Amino acid sequence: MTKKKKTQTPRRNTREPEHQFHRSEIVLGILVIILAAALVYVIAFHPFVGRSKDEPLDASPDYLEVEKELHEEAQTGGDDIDDDDPDDDLPRKTDLPPEPIPLSEEEVAALEAEAEKWDPEAEFRLAKDYYYSGPNKNPMRAFELFRQAAEQGHAEAQYWTGRCYDLAEGVGTDRVEAARWYQKAADQGNTAAQYRLSEFYENGYGVPRDPQAALEWFQKAAQQGDPLAQFKLGLRYAASSGTPNNLEQAFSWFRKSAMQGNSDAQYWVGRCYKRGKGVEEDPAEAMVWFRKAALQGHAGAQYELGNSYDIGSGVAPDPVKALQWYKRAASRGNTDALRVLRDRKGSGSAPEN
Repeated sequence: MTKKKKTQTPRRNTREPEHQFHRSEIVLGILVIILAAALVYVIAFHPFVGRSKDEPLDASPDYLEVEKELHEEAQTGGDDIDDDDPDDDLPRKTDLPPEPIPLSEEEVAALEAEAEKWDPEAEFRLAKDYYYSGPNKNPMRAFELFRQAAEQGHAEAQYWTGRCYDLAEGVGTDRVEAARWYQKAADQGNTAAQYRLSEFYENGYGVPRDPQAALEWFQKAAQQGDPLAQFKLGLRYAASSGTPNNLEQAFSWFRKSAMQGNSDAQYWVGRCYKRGKGVEEDPAEAMVWFRKAALQGHAGAQYELGNSYDIGSGVAPDPVKALQWYKRAASRGNTDALRVLRDRKGSGSAPEN
């Protein structure tokens, strides 16, 4: 009996490790298969993996195909696409008036002679010539002359001195100095300085953040007819940001800005008429303002025009025109228009143009 136990014991010991090793291999293999399947799912289907920062979250292949077609169409004869300034906290150079005709050599020489006598108007005119593009462009000299005129109390030169500090043109960026010169110009009634100073107080650029001061400067600039300030003031009334929630006031300021050609304001006037916010609902009048903004390249207004033609709001339904405006809006990156075109491409209901 003792011999049988001795022979059976080693047999059990040799078989058990073999059995355990085989089982662990199976478990490991199953885990590898699960992990591989999960990785395939993530790469193929998860909406965040492999997505560029500019790609829509729901970018299905059809969606991306539509977007690619529209981009190619825009590049080969569609409307020019006006990209937004990525530095949204900076004043836009498109807000500037048209560039003046460069001065002749004789005019430059005459103004230089007057500038040497510390004539602030001569310094300012010469500075603007050096500031703008052309054969005489010299940002550092422009800043020097703006500053000289500004120190003599020239309001426009004070604004431009602040702007140079703001945009690092001819001098390093210094928003504390920019705010100081904007303040001087704003105190003299310069509307451009008042508007920019309001943005400084709104965002805390170079000055402590002060929403109430921002509102006051927005109002001063708006009351003097600055279209950007009028539009911003309209938004504040609409959103009740430092002002009573007054949609009638919002509409009034949007319209004043829109009448001066501000496309953002024109779009919002159209929205107010379409939805009856701050004014009696009037889809036909909404179409008028959407069209004004759309013709300036406003993507939101172009989408709204497409939608109005699509559903017959304020105009007879016209699927061909609806598609045209949807395409224009989509070519400028409007996600609502891209979504409509994607859905219609998938269903095959998009009309041919």
